[in-house]
Amino acid sequence: WYDPISWYWSNDNHLNAYQYDFFIEDDVCYQEKDTIYWLAIKDVLPAEPDYTFGWKTTEFDFRFMDDAAALVDPPAFWWPLKYPFNYQPEEWADSSLDLAFVITGGEEWVCGDADGSGDVDIDDVVYLIAYIFSGGPPPVPIEAGDVDCSDGATPVDIDDVVYLIAYIFSGGPPPCDPDGDGTPDC
Repeated sequence: WYDPISWYWSNDNHLNAYQYDFFIEDDVCYQEKDTIYWLAIKDVLPAEPDYTFGWKTTEFDFRFMDDAAALVDPPAFWWPLKYPFNYQPEEWADSSLDLAFVITGGEEWVCGDADGSGDVDIDDVVYLIAYIFSGGPPPVPIEAGDVDCSDGATPVDIDDVVYLIAYIFSGGPPPCDPDGDGTPDC
């Protein structure tokens, strides 16, 4: 337990930890790469008198991009969170804390990665051909196989195979970028 205002800390003194899952609407904010966003959580009413709300820290080597902060209210300002000056191991002392949390979203996929391997390659061409002509399994999600962004009545068809072959072997535009400007068009 650590109180960043008083610098009081006690190692291994808590017996329970709980995971809270917050479901936030998809359209709350659009996140951009290399931009720092803050997540603020505050307990409003403690469940019992001896209940204290805390937050687990990220492992030291997994800290990422920005420092955690605590709201000091009053007078309402953000206090950067750092390991206490007398913390062990010494090399962590006065280093930034990063609080542990995970942000998840919808299903992640790459356009053109029809087989879900993480790479767009000839295996995806074979996967699409098997799906279209031999009743093989569909891409998951189906949009991963719609490499030309046709999104028509049949989102995955032979045109997607031709498009993907041109991309892999002939320097054609990447999946879902028919005009080749570097941005997805669907």
